[in-house]
Formats: sequence, structure tokens, C-alpha cells
Amino acid sequence: MRALNRLHRHQMFAALAAVLLLALAGCSTLGLAGIEKPQVRLMGVDVGSVGLDSAELLFDFNVDNPNARDLVLGGIAYRLNVEGARLLDGRRGERMEILSQRDNRVTLPVTVRYEDLSRVLRNLRREDHPSYELKADFEFDAPVVGTLVVPVTQRGRVPLDRLAGWIGRILG
Repeated sequence: MRALNRLHRHQMFAALAAVLLLALAGCSTLGLAGIEKPQVRLMGVDVGSVGLDSAELLFDFNVDNPNARDLVLGGIAYRLNVEGARLLDGRRGERMEILSQRDNRVTLPVTVRYEDLSRVLRNLRREDHPSYELKADFEFDAPVVGTLVVPVTQRGRVPLDRLAGWIGRILG
């Protein structure tokens, strides 16, 4: 009887292993295994709509999806610091299809309040070229693996003449 139970357990284990191997093989043939992270880079920033107490900044990104399957961008979490002071912080949850094996343009519109911009600008000296750091986490819904997060960090300096041009466009 013990030998029969041991044989039964081995058969169950072998059957379970076979099912698992078949499932994994099926995923490979369907192209669901081996998802590569898309490449994301910031292409530029521009001023969008302007209101009485805030303005919209448009961050343009290029998203290169190297996979054979389309992906869905489920959201973008972002933070923008100027000279170490937080100017923007939030998350945009709009879903967008990212086509396979090509570059996709993704525009992230964010609202900056004049009060926040003024607070950051008060701490700048006239001759400075303020440093900025943009951090964004692109969240992709990927088959089998779940959420795939691609972090993007862009650092640099903003020339004051360009910043003054933006402020001039905002204030109209």
C-alpha cells in the first residue's frame, strides 16, 4: 500500500510538471514570455494652455516598444524638482496603446500653479541657470508579468532666457 501511495505521488508530480512545462511552452509560442522593457526618453517640454492661476506644461516622450506585441501604458507617475525644490508631483492614469516594434509619442500634460512656480523662482538668483530633475515612472500592463515599470530620469539646467520666454507666454 505504501509503494502504491509513493507511485501515485510520483505520477501526480510528473503530471503537474508536464502541465507546467506545457503552459510555459504555450506562453513562449504565444509571445507572452520574455517581455522587454520599452525604452523611454524625454524629447522636449512646451507650454500648453494658460489659465488665470495655472498653466499646462506638455512633456513629450518617445517610447520605443521593441516587443512583438503591443503594450498598454497604464499610467505615469512624475515629479519635477527645480534647484531641489518640488515643483510638480503627481500621477496620470490615462491608458494608451503602445504599438509594437516602433517609436510612439507620449505627451504628458501637467498643470503648474503660478503660486508654486513663484515660490520656486523666488529662490533663484538672476545669474543662475537653475538645475532641474524630472523623474517619471512609466507603468505598462504586460501579459503574464503584470505591471512593468520603466523609470526615466532627466537632469539638466534651464537657461534663464528660455524660462523667461515661458513665463512671458504664460503671462501673455
